[in-house]
Amino acid sequence: MLMRSPDAVAAAYVPGAPPPDPPTGAAVRADTAAEIPAGEGIRWELAPLRWSGSTALDGRVVRLGQGTRSMQMFLQNEVDVSTHVWQPWFVQLRAGLGTLSGQDSTRSAPGGQSANSSSSLTGRFAVSVFPVSRFPFEMRVDVNDSRARGDTLGTDYRSRRVSLSQAYSPETGSDRYSLNFDSSRLDAGANGIDVVNNLRGTALRQFDGHSIEVSGQVTGNQRTDNGNSSRLA
Repeated sequence: MLMRSPDAVAAAYVPGAPPPDPPTGAAVRADTAAEIPAGEGIRWELAPLRWSGSTALDGRVVRLGQGTRSMQMFLQNEVDVSTHVWQPWFVQLRAGLGTLSGQDSTRSAPGGQSANSSSSLTGRFAVSVFPVSRFPFEMRVDVNDSRARGDTLGTDYRSRRVSLSQAYSPETGSDRYSLNFDSSRLDAGANGIDVVNNLRGTALRQFDGHSIEVSGQVTGNQRTDNGNSSRLA
């Protein structure tokens, strides 16, 4: 025969009733149990966007020999935005978009004159995954125009660049390993197109009072000029 102790506390449970809450013994309703969050996992959502922008009007006058003068007017608009996924140390995102409108007029002696107008788009995008970790990854894409950079001499050109980088450091020690890939494309219109691809790897190993660094790279250059293609490695 069991004697009931005044200090003994038990949670009542009736078959078919909701299971009791372990700390209090109170029954938990089925509809409220579903509302309890499962924990703080990764939240795949963007943080509030941070915006910035600029507008610039640029005028240039170039005097050449034999009375030739060139006038250029450019209107440039830029919009940049940055955010992150869940937390800044998890994934960082940056992007930008720009428009460029230009008008070029050339006057030469004796009385010759020509004018033309053009427009162009520029853009950039970057993503960083675990930027402050032992294995950060980064990707960058950039499309630019020589006129937006202020280059006034030579032929106008458009450039496109894609960069990928991955680094790794062990949990202990000062060793570091990295791998980088870079692809650049330079389009100068009638003067041809140049494409350069570069792959580079670096390994740094630390010993007691000594360090060894080994690196290697492979570069390939392809040029297309007036329908003819050539390769340089």
